[in-house]
Amino acid sequence: MHPTDNPATRIAWKIRDIEHRHLQMIQGILDRFGLHFGQPRILYMVMTMNGAAQKEIAERLRISPASLAVSIKRMQKVGLLEKIHDEKDLRVNKVRITDKGIKVQEGFRAEALATDRQMLSGFSSEELTQLEDYLERIYQNLT
Repeated sequence: MHPTDNPATRIAWKIRDIEHRHLQMIQGILDRFGLHFGQPRILYMVMTMNGAAQKEIAERLRISPASLAVSIKRMQKVGLLEKIHDEKDLRVNKVRITDKGIKVQEGFRAEALATDRQMLSGFSSEELTQLEDYLERIYQNLT
């Protein structure tokens, strides 16, 4: 019996194929905007929490403050973010998104959403609801 004769294996492989293709497309968008994986999420969070302490942003993103610090430093170098010291407590770094960062984040988001729409084109709203329910059940089965 070949592994692809098993419906569970065929579905698992198809999910991996979809994920792989989607990541390839997203990587192309990241490259066009000069971003690294994970940076759009940081840009979005900083934009929504503009002026928040670095520690608060790390907590919201559920990443270590050290990991965020490395990303912020990298993003500062290319002008996407700026770090300022809290006037009341110089030990606290606050992070703001620059105009360039906003432009890059919005451009990336628009292209990523277009990719997601392309991926789901041709599905009715009922089919999308059903697909989402199926994927949630798969996820729950694995937790």
